[in-house]
Amino acid sequence: MAFLAWLADAVLLVCFIFLVVKAFEDDTIEGMLVLLLPFYFLFYAFARFKGERKVLIRSLLVLSLLGPVLHIAVPLITARYDPCHFVTESEVEATLNEPVGEPERQEQRTPLGAGKVCRYRTVKEPPMEVLVTLVRNCQSLAAARGRADELVPGLQELGDDALWDGSSLLVRQGNTCFVLRLEEENPESGSNGSRPLEVSKALARKAISKVR
Repeated sequence: MAFLAWLADAVLLVCFIFLVVKAFEDDTIEGMLVLLLPFYFLFYAFARFKGERKVLIRSLLVLSLLGPVLHIAVPLITARYDPCHFVTESEVEATLNEPVGEPERQEQRTPLGAGKVCRYRTVKEPPMEVLVTLVRNCQSLAAARGRADELVPGLQELGDDALWDGSSLLVRQGNTCFVLRLEEENPESGSNGSRPLEVSKALARKAISKVR
């Protein structure tokens, strides 16, 4: 779809150049207006241009105007399938209180189906990694429930369904599922192993708040 947006931009540029040339052939002032006055070339194309290719030019202009629409729509559509949109770099840094590097994106199979993964890694040593996996068209968490800990408190408040399998937090909001996981090389002493769950819960709240 991004290719179509750039193709529409190219068609619009070609049409503009063609109209500038034709306008100068008609009249110098007309040509200057088409060249310099914003959007006047559209008025010229639909009201003044009488060449034999007017139908073609007008049709191409109408199609090319989809370019700006696509430039807006493409990021919005792409974001729906990007886990890094649902849990951002700044949100991970604020939750961990640690700076992280640029996220890595990959695809991965999960018990819930095919997912897209966003991986954040802290800059400081020892490193920590946060993995956020997005699974679309996910109807339930039943496939992972057999190995889940049903007694973990605080999961009822997360989305439509949530479970903790001992290392990853799985959350469903509508037909969108997230798998969140914190990996530590040297877990903090005195945390009783609770930090991965608490970090995952904090990030899960941010992720499900963006599901539309």
